[in-house]
Amino acid sequence: MACPLRAHQPFTRSAKFLAVIGLSFLPAAFTSPAAAATWIVDAAAGPGFHYTDIPPAIVGAAPGDLLLVRTGVYTGFTLGKALAVVAETGHDPKVSGNSMVTAIPAGGAAVISGLEFKHMHLADCQGSVHLDDCTSAESQATPVLWIERCDLVTVSRCHLEQVGVGGGGMIEAGALIDDATVVISSSSLVGADGLDGFDLMEAYDGAAGIDARDSVLYVQSSSSQGGDGGDYQDSGGWLLGPGDGGHGIKVDQCLLHLFGDSSHVIDGGSGGITNYSVVGDYGRPVRAYSSTVAYSGITLNAPPGNQIVATSSVVTHVQPDLPVLVLSGSGEVGDVIEPTLFAAKGSQYLILFSPVPAVLPQAAFFTDFLLSPAVLFVLTAGTVVTPPVKITLPLSAALVPFRGLPIHFQAYVLRGSGMPSLSTSASFVLR
Repeated sequence: MACPLRAHQPFTRSAKFLAVIGLSFLPAAFTSPAAAATWIVDAAAGPGFHYTDIPPAIVGAAPGDLLLVRTGVYTGFTLGKALAVVAETGHDPKVSGNSMVTAIPAGGAAVISGLEFKHMHLADCQGSVHLDDCTSAESQATPVLWIERCDLVTVSRCHLEQVGVGGGGMIEAGALIDDATVVISSSSLVGADGLDGFDLMEAYDGAAGIDARDSVLYVQSSSSQGGDGGDYQDSGGWLLGPGDGGHGIKVDQCLLHLFGDSSHVIDGGSGGITNYSVVGDYGRPVRAYSSTVAYSGITLNAPPGNQIVATSSVVTHVQPDLPVLVLSGSGEVGDVIEPTLFAAKGSQYLILFSPVPAVLPQAAFFTDFLLSPAVLFVLTAGTVVTPPVKITLPLSAALVPFRGLPIHFQAYVLRGSGMPSLSTSASFVLR
């Protein structure tokens, strides 16, 4: 077995990344002599490998290390260290079992990028967890993504879909969130369809795309779809009825910020049907209980009055629409990443980035996932002449040592009226 690749330069990977792309070093407070190792995980035991499965690689790695995972099928894992588990450039690893990230300490960061998984459970993390460019399309009695008691989770560029049928409960949601702060950007989530019924077996409701309680939730430039209600067939006069559609987003005692543009759709599932012409109720784009909801720009796919159904909640429609920042490109070395800002013509802007995100309290009409001001860097500035503004950043081979590093973007926009706005945030993990 080969030795791990290890770097001993006297700067953090974040600081060196900024230097390589020709920008600025991080302040001295964010530099340290800490070194990180890179471990190759390859199920086929190919050239340069260190491990053939992810769980033993996690055991052998130290906090801050990088696991580069090649194409193959791997065992589900439990990650309790501040590591980056990242698909190697050009590879598509699959994790066959359920996985968990837990007990990441304050100040640490766990990164999962480029994996296809069955189920991911994030729990009890005081440090941050970053899920990027991951997919799941599974049928099982558990949410695709389950987040609980986590201080900060970012979900970017992911497609998470519960493709099976279920009992219409929260466990079949695309994402189940409890007591956490979560930022979802450039992603799509889909809840399970309800189980069909027959005679004395009832039809079940569809599940929500996102089901959250006691949480702060930012859904930015993303889509969420509730599952369809189950159909019902009656042959003996039982008349139990069809299932209702699941809600696009269901929140209970939450602060929900919902921003994007018209291409980002929040939609409830369709109601089930019966063989005697009864149709179940359709799911609402947003169903809120005892929550505060602020939304702007995004498409809520329902007639007016049914887009957000709220009980004991405060709902604010932010107008004019807030600026939207999205990313395109694979995020892989050798490709590009392209931040694109959608803002009104004539607006002045700063596109900012940082390897350290933070959530700061702002007025409800702001998207207040703001990059940490202590490590804030200006990527570009100017005036919007013809929207959108697109910036192309080549990810050259010189960035290979920085794979696994999460980078967060956000824009500060000053409209002609002088009203400042923060755009939606966008993230990617270099791999």
